[in-house]
Amino acid sequence: QFPGLQDASTVRTILGAVDHIAAIMQEPGEQVVVMSGCGTSGRMAYLAATTCNSLLAASGRRPCCAYLIAGGDRALLTSQEAPEDDPLLGGRELQEAVTGKKKVFYIGITCGLSAPYVAGQLDLCLQHPETFTPLLLGFNPVHLARDHGVETWDKTVKNVAEEMELAAKDNKAFILNPVVGAEPITGSTRMKGGSATKILLDTMLLLAAQKVRDQCPVNEQTVRTFLGTYTQCLESVYSKADAISYLITNAGKR
Repeated sequence: QFPGLQDASTVRTILGAVDHIAAIMQEPGEQVVVMSGCGTSGRMAYLAATTCNSLLAASGRRPCCAYLIAGGDRALLTSQEAPEDDPLLGGRELQEAVTGKKKVFYIGITCGLSAPYVAGQLDLCLQHPETFTPLLLGFNPVHLARDHGVETWDKTVKNVAEEMELAAKDNKAFILNPVVGAEPITGSTRMKGGSATKILLDTMLLLAAQKVRDQCPVNEQTVRTFLGTYTQCLESVYSKADAISYLITNAGKR
């Protein structure tokens, strides 16, 4: 009923994102890729942006990725919950981050489609399509997005997600929300959600960089092959589950 990581709709959305990101990597100047999230999602944005910038610099290209995290860099190490619930703050911080940029590809990460901070940024993007192309990255169907009122705001996260759906139909936005299943520990999006976030960010950014470097097209098979490497990694790790368990158990005794 719902798309998974390698379903056709997921692959097509990744391809669309790769095209936008590659165009920015080709001519970064007044263009930028911004990734944003709260808590673990923001830390994944930080990791993806800094890693991609390092790879671009090493290949002689200008870095073009930026990150935002609710609560600022303090939230990379400690929880900063109040800013996560402030959509207006999110919008302001995104506006400040892209000052002077004419084109922005924005990736808003919220595993449960529940973060007001990210929703405020997506709302800003939708209001300024001349500058922003937004992508909503999460792992819930849109109809299950958070629908609770937010103080000082006249929208809910679900309202914004539904507006993103409409914009996506007009090719003005993207929604990348494969369903990866329930977390082993309720509410812990650091597990399946965090892993899937990293896989999707890596896939989009690295394939875009490959497209620019090699000047070759990226197609659906390329995406599936890239995603398949993560499947191989997972199978390899779990084939050694007993040995890894033994190692961890004994490390904890010392």
